[in-house]
Amino acid sequence: MALKTMMKVGNFEIKRRVPSKPKPKPKLITLADHGKAPPVKRGPAAGVSGNAPKYGQMDTGEYLTKLDGSAGRSVFDEMRRSDSQVISTLRAMTLPIRQAQYSVEPGSDDSKDVEIAEIIEDNLLRGMTITWDDVIRHALLMLPMGFSPLEKIWEIRDNMLYLRKLDPRLPTSVEGWEYDEKKKRTTAMVQRDSSWTKFTVPMEKLLIFTSDKEGDNWEGTSVLRGAYKGWYIKSALEKINAIKHERYGIGVPVGHLPPNIVEGSKEWDDLKDALEDLYANERSYLMLPDGYDVTLLGMSKESQGTDVLPDLKYYDEAIAKSMLAMFINLGTTATGSRALGGSFIDVFMLSLQSYADYIVEVFNRFLIWEYVASNWGEVENMPQLKVAQIKELDPVVVAELVKDGVIEADFDIENAVRGSIHLPEKQEEEEEDPAPKPKPVPADEVEEEEIDEDVEPVETHDHKGGYRFAHRDMTLEELMVDVAAIEHRLNTAQLNLERDILEIKDAQTVDIIRQLVGGRQIQDVRVISKKEMHALLLKEYKKQLRTGRKEA
Repeated sequence: MALKTMMKVGNFEIKRRVPSKPKPKPKLITLADHGKAPPVKRGPAAGVSGNAPKYGQMDTGEYLTKLDGSAGRSVFDEMRRSDSQVISTLRAMTLPIRQAQYSVEPGSDDSKDVEIAEIIEDNLLRGMTITWDDVIRHALLMLPMGFSPLEKIWEIRDNMLYLRKLDPRLPTSVEGWEYDEKKKRTTAMVQRDSSWTKFTVPMEKLLIFTSDKEGDNWEGTSVLRGAYKGWYIKSALEKINAIKHERYGIGVPVGHLPPNIVEGSKEWDDLKDALEDLYANERSYLMLPDGYDVTLLGMSKESQGTDVLPDLKYYDEAIAKSMLAMFINLGTTATGSRALGGSFIDVFMLSLQSYADYIVEVFNRFLIWEYVASNWGEVENMPQLKVAQIKELDPVVVAELVKDGVIEADFDIENAVRGSIHLPEKQEEEEEDPAPKPKPVPADEVEEEEIDEDVEPVETHDHKGGYRFAHRDMTLEELMVDVAAIEHRLNTAQLNLERDILEIKDAQTVDIIRQLVGGRQIQDVRVISKKEMHALLLKEYKKQLRTGRKEA
């Protein structure tokens, strides 16, 4: 009920209660109702990112001035070129992504979509004036430098627009950025070449790969940023260690003269000159007369100061840890195990997969869409650049899953396993009326069938129904053989042998990777544990041979 004013006399009001109108029920809006959507209010954004470029420079949020902008890129460039730990870690991060399998998948099975995908894949992977490996390698400069731009260079051939090349624009050449205050977006990248000529490249012509982009910060954050402190202290310790060796390499020579030799005499000056000319050499020596003596100070370990080698190892581990590559240092310290190393590698490979997925996502959003729209107009199902799994499939795990019935060993599963171990795919063959496989029947339900001697044997060339073999009753000796137990024993031995061989292969793989990222040439790579693998196979062979003879 509500009060309604009926009459007003002076300061007096006459009111009465009247029923209030019921409030209308709120209307429920469902986006999918009848294919209609509620109107969306369009307009400029209400807020800003908070780190838009100022005066042509990115607001990176970096608190150390020497690591901000072009100055920081110079420091990170020095790190990636001068430090062995940084170099090996970056190679461990980039080489698997470069070696991954890339392909362009059609949006559907339609013949037009398949043709579009084939054209784009052939152009990207094989048809540019720059190799695909170089494209990925330059895109991965985003890891040490924070970002890496590539310029799209197009050309017209056969009345179609093709990509001639993706031209690298080195991050060290980037001077600044142009920002549109009205549109609230970065519009161009500004470069300076070696002759200090200025170039302005619109953002629409660029593919920019950014590591950890935040807001409008196209320069990103280098993966070496977390390793900078360890690298800086390690560099200082290396210099201190070199100075220590230079200072205490042969010690400080001290001459002892007879009491009757005074300063300024010929004997004094001769010994002084000899000590000044003394240096480390395989034939350096002094011949002294009676009463003279020379000793070397600083040759003992206690007098050479602190040992910096443990600290150098610590900061090497810190550098690798900052990039999730802790497994690189396994084997150089007293701690660590194979299981722990496997866990480290799993996490590391997961991080590499995220970088690879990001790279193909940039291609799909800012290159392939433009490629398709320019040549074929609106396409409902867009092709997609795909990258295979960085960490290869483990065939032993798949075999266990198939054995336990978790997955079915179908045609696609087999080809996936074949691809993971670099074998050719199995071609799908059409079979005409294949004979169904009989279901296994328990032994206690098998009934002995009478053999009709009048049945004609199947000719050898008639294969449609399969072969028919002669049947006879099993002998007493054959019935006493426990075939199931033998099969179980052999299968168990095979699985155990595969597991042991796999452990050796994993150790060999880790050692080979460590050699390659360390700079060793492929022809110089050594393979460890070959004798151990041979001994393992020979031991299992002899064991099965003895067991077979014993059971015979």
